[in-house]
Amino acid sequence: MKIVAIGCMPFDLEISCFGTLKKYIDNRHEVHLIIAKNRDNWTKTMISGIKESAKIVGISQVHLTKRFDYSAVTQDNVNVLRTIIEPINPTISIIPSLIAVNKMRMILAKSALLACREVRNILMYEIDKNESFLPSVYSIISDEFQVKISCLSAYPDYNKLKNKLQNKMKLINGCCKEIKSHVEEFESHRLVLLDRDHAQ
Repeated sequence: MKIVAIGCMPFDLEISCFGTLKKYIDNRHEVHLIIAKNRDNWTKTMISGIKESAKIVGISQVHLTKRFDYSAVTQDNVNVLRTIIEPINPTISIIPSLIAVNKMRMILAKSALLACREVRNILMYEIDKNESFLPSVYSIISDEFQVKISCLSAYPDYNKLKNKLQNKMKLINGCCKEIKSHVEEFESHRLVLLDRDHAQ
């Protein structure tokens, strides 16, 4: 299978889904990251951080957009994403939640959903506390958790990011008391086929 994960900020994908992506990679699936970058919202340090963390996990390729307009959902935004997504032809796309608290993530989510109209499986993540986000797919990442943390060391603000990740894990465990291990959670927008080993 081919999997595409789409993010807009440094560390979004590491915190939201790198454990799940690592599971797919370990099972010899091809994983691509798409970073919807506008001209000035990512420094060279941030770009090298995402590339280094992707290398730690074994991501097949990191795609950086040359432009993305975070002021509104536009056809141009959709086209920018589609030019990357269509040649990959993924089985699964992982995108931000359509009801993300953060406005940039919400605009990216709506643009990505339109760009992924041919993709059969779409999972959505949320980074922030959001009572409207109702996950239905849980990926157990006990074995992948330490790798997930090590990916954050690629960024200068490692300690701050590690705390953000640990707070996110506490939030998830608070909602899922029956799950006694580290998990990543997703809302399913479309779910036709998902490997049972990765959706528990």
